Amino acid sequence: MCGSAIDPSSSSSPSWPDSGCSSPTPTSGTASSPDGGGPDFSRIHLSRIRRLMGSSPPGTPGTSPRSLPAPSESLRGLSERALAWIVYSLTAVVCGLVVVLITFRQVLVIEGLNVAPLPAFHAILNGTCALLLILGVILIRKGRVAAHRTAMVGAFALSAVFLISYVIYHSQSPGAHFGGEGWVRPVYFFILISHITLAPVVLPLALYTVVRAFRAEFGRHRRIARWTFPVWLYVAVTGVAVYLMMAPYYVF
Repeated sequence: MCGSAIDPSSSSSPSWPDSGCSSPTPTSGTASSPDGGGPDFSRIHLSRIRRLMGSSPPGTPGTSPRSLPAPSESLRGLSERALAWIVYSLTAVVCGLVVVLITFRQVLVIEGLNVAPLPAFHAILNGTCALLLILGVILIRKGRVAAHRTAMVGAFALSAVFLISYVIYHSQSPGAHFGGEGWVRPVYFFILISHITLAPVVLPLALYTVVRAFRAEFGRHRRIARWTFPVWLYVAVTGVAVYLMMAPYYVF
């Protein structure tokens, strides 16, 4: 035992003589509980909880101001009214074009253009988009903002390519009909109808979500992304499901 004996009758804190002993100190990096009874685990994990909830304080790795992308000045210059007009006008034009091409098939036939591989290509695009969406959410929860942005821009780009290819396919293809019978038939049409119903909703949601991020409006971006992610993911996954169920019945 180091130093002199401690007087148990003394009410003051024990002193530690200069004999090579020092008072015990908490381990470096470990917070002590208010009553001195050991490490305060609630404080140790507070920063991680905040990061997962999207409210990390300044200085948290991956969420510091330096790691956040700079706002796009051109997009920040748009008023909310102008932004809404652009988003909903673009949505209306795209949806109208798709409806016209599906209703009046093979109106603009391009001779020699083979669209037979496009349904499989669309499934690949949708599947990859779904994976990027999931990856993007995982990355942002880990505080990797730049990687999250890359994944989500990639998902948006794949969706844009899909939309262009989808329009080309339906303008050239005579169409196909599902030939399944029994229980699989109502399942297929439930998936198809829900997919078709939600697909037009993805476009304005995705546009608003991306624009909010590029305008550095991260609070608004986070709020709308909570709706965009599940809808977008559902449409991407059901797009693959529709292709797999419809694949035996494509006719070219």
